[in-house]
Amino acid sequence: MKKKALALFLATMTAASLFAGCGKSTSTSSGGDTAKTEEKKEETEEKAEEAAEETKEEATEEAAEEPAEEDTTLEAGAEETEEAADAAEETADKA
Repeated sequence: MKKKALALFLATMTAASLFAGCGKSTSTSSGGDTAKTEEKKEETEEKAEEAAEETKEEATEEAAEEPAEEDTTLEAGAEETEEAADAAEETADKA
């Protein structure tokens, strides 16, 4: 009997905390809070823009300092295309 009562009590408390925790907030903010929030938002946006510019400048400087690496992927692709064309010609000649 004690176990059933304890289980019922815990189930009731769990349901109550669910409704209390997930309920809609009814508090309203004052005008001063909104102004502070907007100000913080603008400051955050400015900092993000500055950080993006710094990162862009650093990347540009690093790219200018490092020598360009050769890109051989196009050459390899061209060779494969030529080989495929040769194989297609041979197949056409046999037919």
